Amino acid sequence: MASELGVDAATLVGHAPGLLVRRTSSSVVALAHAGEPKALREQALDVWDAFLEPGVVGVITEQIARRYGAEPETVETDVLPFVDELVGDGLLVVIERTASPVVDDDLG
Repeated sequence: MASELGVDAATLVGHAPGLLVRRTSSSVVALAHAGEPKALREQALDVWDAFLEPGVVGVITEQIARRYGAEPETVETDVLPFVDELVGDGLLVVIERTASPVVDDDLG
């Protein structure tokens, strides 16, 4: 399932360069060059942090699903539109659209 901007489980995504980011103990406020500041807390912060290094969306959703004890399909249904939103806001960037969604059990 692909999102509005074409983000799917095989998409390699990372933080956009040149962001203004401020972190507290429980949140992040991020601002792209054009746009409004976005505050990320709780699960949104977990997704944000998962992409500190570029990652394949499917791998990230598998890791988050394991962390929360949730079904990967359920997590993917929630994460894909959020990643799409962050890409649209200029906070995340698509690096590659055809990456292989191989799960690395050592990363979770």
